[in-house]
Amino acid sequence: MTKRWIVVTGAAVLAAQGAMASAAPTVEECRPIPDREQRLNCYDQIPVATPVNPAQAAAERQAEQERNFGLAESAKPQAERAEAEAVTAKIVGIRDGRSGKIVELENGQEWQIASNGNLQRWLRADQVATIKRGMLSGYRLTVDGVTGTETVRRLP
Repeated sequence: MTKRWIVVTGAAVLAAQGAMASAAPTVEECRPIPDREQRLNCYDQIPVATPVNPAQAAAERQAEQERNFGLAESAKPQAERAEAEAVTAKIVGIRDGRSGKIVELENGQEWQIASNGNLQRWLRADQVATIKRGMLSGYRLTVDGVTGTETVRRLP
């Protein structure tokens, strides 16, 4: 009985040591090690996260900012409160809304014209529109090849 207990206990201790050896240490476990070499070896065993391609990350961030461009701050995810400088897309449709014309863009966004400028008379499908944040507030719509701007607001 005693021999069996020693063998079982020894096997359990070896298994626990093997599990501890296979588990990667954390920074908190390595920090208190007093010997410099042992501490460095401990840090070397910590797995390193795979690097992110900076160009790909920037492109994804830009695409997300363009999707959120013009939405109310409360409608955006917390991490995406910053937005792009402008959105440029082809106009695919123009229709009358209750409070003014609605411009549908190729990227799926819909913008309602909130001002009474002359530009809305010249809007046509297949024109390239650019929407930028206004100097003080709101958003401004311009169209390539057409003079003038309109104040617009993003529809959800």
